[in-house]
Amino acid sequence: METKNLKTRYLFLLLLILWLSISFSSSSLAATVTGTVTMTCDTYTTGKIYVILESSVNYAYIDSVTLDAPGPYTLTVDDSHLGENVFIIGQSVKDVNNWFSIGDCVTWGAPFQLAAENTVDVDLNRKITASVSGDITCDDYTTGSIIPMIVGPSGQSSNYGPVFHGPGPYTTYVLDLPLGTPVLVFGYWNVDGSGSMTYGDYMGWYTGSSGNKLLPITLEEENTGIDVNISHKYVADISGTITCSQSTSGSGYVSLYDGPDPNTANNIVKFGTPPPLPFPGSYYYMIFDVNLGTKVWVFGYWDKDGSGSKSPGDYIGSYPGNPITLQQVNTGIDFNVCEGLDTDGDWVTDNDDQCPQSNLAPTITIGECDTGVKNQVSSDGCSMNDQIDQCGGNAKNRRQFLKCVTRLTKDWQGSGLITGKERKAILKCAAKADIP
Repeated sequence: METKNLKTRYLFLLLLILWLSISFSSSSLAATVTGTVTMTCDTYTTGKIYVILESSVNYAYIDSVTLDAPGPYTLTVDDSHLGENVFIIGQSVKDVNNWFSIGDCVTWGAPFQLAAENTVDVDLNRKITASVSGDITCDDYTTGSIIPMIVGPSGQSSNYGPVFHGPGPYTTYVLDLPLGTPVLVFGYWNVDGSGSMTYGDYMGWYTGSSGNKLLPITLEEENTGIDVNISHKYVADISGTITCSQSTSGSGYVSLYDGPDPNTANNIVKFGTPPPLPFPGSYYYMIFDVNLGTKVWVFGYWDKDGSGSKSPGDYIGSYPGNPITLQQVNTGIDFNVCEGLDTDGDWVTDNDDQCPQSNLAPTITIGECDTGVKNQVSSDGCSMNDQIDQCGGNAKNRRQFLKCVTRLTKDWQGSGLITGKERKAILKCAAKADIP
């Protein structure tokens, strides 16, 4: 009988030890995040301060605490989140009925792996100065996150606000930038919901009524109707350094094309280091809408007159390894953007230009007759207008002029530069012209 009681007591003791060990283990696995909230972007007066813990993988809310003023805080987190990559958001809210208001101060910290005990101080050091709102569309959207971005003059993202789980209306909040600052508005579809842009994600930007051209807005306190269509697929990166053999100061620009002649090739969509670039200057661009394996030509120029665009009298250059075969990562694309002076602005250096004062009118015009056909520039620096002018200059009579133009247009059509319909338009204008 006594032996049986001993066995019963022993079993009970084992069960008690097991229960205590499980309870102790569970309580020891609960994670805490502690620290101190300070506020340096403004003087705290009234409202609430929120400290929020979110997942850095998908921005999912984990836990939060509310404070009446800056000071110590503690978050106690369920043990199921141990080992997750997380980050802290801090925000002051003057109007507790309005989560985001002009003048509120915010911050967010670097991601960290959640351990049992974590110390993270929070400094509310960035101020909301404006809001931007509109509609984001994305025809290809299936799943993932839609993230608005405001990019200021420094090229850095300067906004704060919610992540959206589909196209539709959005509002985001501008940080630190004063009213009157020109900014660019982007949106991207983070397909995998990871929180960072990766290959295969899509991007779009505010264009206003400019077609597909990126259009800046000038910040007001409330900026409405800033619609963004996300449609460009991120496929690759390119980076390198530009130098200028003619100058150590100035403004450098880099352009990417799908053909060897910038006058006729398509400009490849890119986004990255804001121009202009210094000399020497490093650049990095994300490339969109081009298949890997595509041939890409890299050109650059020194904006000598500071006009902000390619113009006559600028210096030009190109990557000596052109064309590059596009891979996901393309590094070391270094080149001199000042290989030669381009007096007439046709992307051919004066040393190689057979027509150094080209007629670069947008369309072919013969006499007073505008053909409506695009005026293209050949590799020797002569435009189609230049070549027709040469026909007129060399012809002794009208018959010789028309014969020359007929031969030119036949060659252009055979090379695929113009269509049969465009050739007829050129010949019709030539026949009307009083040349020579």
